[in-house]
Amino acid sequence: SGAPEDSTSAPMHFECGTKGTKELNDQFKLKYKNSVYFIGLWHSHPFGSSQFSGEDKLSMQLVVTKLSPPKSLLLIIAYDKENHSMGCSVFDKSQFQN
Repeated sequence: SGAPEDSTSAPMHFECGTKGTKELNDQFKLKYKNSVYFIGLWHSHPFGSSQFSGEDKLSMQLVVTKLSPPKSLLLIIAYDKENHSMGCSVFDKSQFQN
């Protein structure tokens, strides 16, 4: 679907917005009778680790609390000139409730 319009980006930073994402997800679920819907996010860490960062965790907290999926997947692809790796994490709404 592309980045939401309230996303911000720079060469070394991307912050994914949420504007319109709940409505888009609701449209897909209705149109495809709950067979197509949001399951998570992916991004890359060029020359970095495939592990999620503190900033990634904060982003996922926003996703699961604002967009309300019970669980959400985060896939990170790390790479450099010679290697690549993937890290996958599942975030549950209960992780962020007090």
